[in-house]
Amino acid sequence: MSGYSSQVAAAVVAAYDFARFHMLVDIGGGIGNVTIPVLCKYPQLQAILFDLPAVTEQARRYDEVAGVESRCALVSGSFFSAVPGGGDAYLINNVLHDWSDEKGLQILANSRRAMPAGATLLLAEQVLPAAHDPSFHIGKFTDLEMGVFFPGGRERTLAELTHLLAQSGFQLRRAVPTP
Repeated sequence: MSGYSSQVAAAVVAAYDFARFHMLVDIGGGIGNVTIPVLCKYPQLQAILFDLPAVTEQARRYDEVAGVESRCALVSGSFFSAVPGGGDAYLINNVLHDWSDEKGLQILANSRRAMPAGATLLLAEQVLPAAHDPSFHIGKFTDLEMGVFFPGGRERTLAELTHLLAQSGFQLRRAVPTP
């Protein structure tokens, strides 16, 4: 996941403007493969990198190497219990695809509870083409992988992600394609 997240980071940093935010909360952010490049590009930004205790301990070493430790708080916990508050942007990067809709809804509900009014939820997820689209898409292979390695995990179409978000009280406002 770390290698894949590094590739995603370049696409996310290139495709999305984080300049209006002051505090980014990266939910299930691993060792910071996406958070750290965002912090490097946006020096005014602070971040909370949130993941399981063993992961945040690994992130501590990676964070220090990147030179952003003064702007990146490492917080341990489970997104199935609660998510840190205080952000004006919340990032969920390649997390929902690991889980069933039920577990995904739990992650989104905990995120919603933590978010102050006016905060923005950012999803970085691979989006499958519509079910009737016969074209090749790498997501079809990762969808198979998710189902094999993570019971209930799967890639979703934009319509499926929009529905999941709506069930959690969110409204999809924009989808930003990345290479």
